[in-house]
Amino acid sequence: MEGSRMKQRLSEMYRMRRRNLSENLGIVIALAASCAAMWTGYEAHRARLEAAVAARDSVSVQGKAVQAQIDAMRVDERPYVLVRVVGVRKADKVDQDENDYQGVFRLDAVGRTPATVLKWNVRCGLLEANQLTGTALTEKEAMGKNETLLILGESDLTRATSNRAILYSGESIEIGCPFSKKDYLAARDGVEYDEDRKTFDDKSEMITFLVDVAYSDVFSAKHRSELCFYIPIGTTLPAREKLLPCQQFRPAIE
Repeated sequence: MEGSRMKQRLSEMYRMRRRNLSENLGIVIALAASCAAMWTGYEAHRARLEAAVAARDSVSVQGKAVQAQIDAMRVDERPYVLVRVVGVRKADKVDQDENDYQGVFRLDAVGRTPATVLKWNVRCGLLEANQLTGTALTEKEAMGKNETLLILGESDLTRATSNRAILYSGESIEIGCPFSKKDYLAARDGVEYDEDRKTFDDKSEMITFLVDVAYSDVFSAKHRSELCFYIPIGTTLPAREKLLPCQQFRPAIE
């Protein structure tokens, strides 16, 4: 009798363990399936992210390539207004009351498209031409710069200015700035030698010309050129002298 009850208890325990094992196995299988589904979803999400990043990078690369083509086209198609030296001539009649001569320059337009909204200034006078390393239109622009700057807004230079709506490629216009023979003859050689430092300090003053040209193109980009020239010191008529580039001035050509 006792053996029969023992067998029943063992049989019951065995059935309970099988049931527990079956239930636990179902949970494990469910968890595994859930993990597999989550992993599959993660992989799909990562694949979508990678595809999106690749597409964005591709668009960025294509955009840069297109922009590079546009920039190259603009450089190839844009106009250039070149400043060329003509020389020294007698002043125009309207300027002859105070001035005897004028420095003359020519603006040449080259390129496949015209220069638009062309504006130019020529300033001239007696300056230490070869000490100029930069220019500024106003005192505010000059602040904080350790350069030899000419404050154009406060100078007593003669100024000739004009503008033109459009200048087609192959066209040119002459521009000039008048000056007096008196100023020309007042030019001086001011080179001083420092015995202690063994250096030269050039303070020579000569008739100097600052040519400033601004213009736009059909792409709405703005360009400018700024150059400096001077007439060498001499006792002959200035019309026989050549206009030379200022030695230390850095031309701005954009």
